[in-house]
Amino acid sequence: LEEVYGVEFGGFRSLDPALLPTALTDGDVQAANLFTTDPAIASEGFVTLEDPENLFGAQNVVPLIHDASVPREAREVLNRVSAELTTEDLLAMNERVGVEHESADAVAADWLSEAGLD
Repeated sequence: LEEVYGVEFGGFRSLDPALLPTALTDGDVQAANLFTTDPAIASEGFVTLEDPENLFGAQNVVPLIHDASVPREAREVLNRVSAELTTEDLLAMNERVGVEHESADAVAADWLSEAGLD
C-alpha cells in the first residue's frame, strides 16, 4: 500500500479474517482487507476503496468442473449463471444469509428467479 498508493499506517496487525469486521466497527483498525462479498460491508456501512492499480488480486467466482464428467447441459447452466452473477448480487445474497439468517436455498432461488434463470 505504501509503495503503490503512498499510504502509511502507524502499525500492522494480522487478524483472523472473521475478526476484521468487528475490529473495523470497534475502531481497533482503520483499514482491512475484506472479501468484496463480505456481508459486513453492507450491514456495517463500510466503504469499499477503489484499487485502480490492481494491487489486490481479483476475487472472481469461477465455476470449475471436470469437463468430461459434467454433461453439456450442466455446463450451459453454469455459464448462464456465471454471466449474470455480479459482485453486488453476491454481496446482497451473503447479507441475506449471513446477517438476516435467511435460508441459502431460498435466497438462491430468489436470485435465480430475478435473473430469469429459474
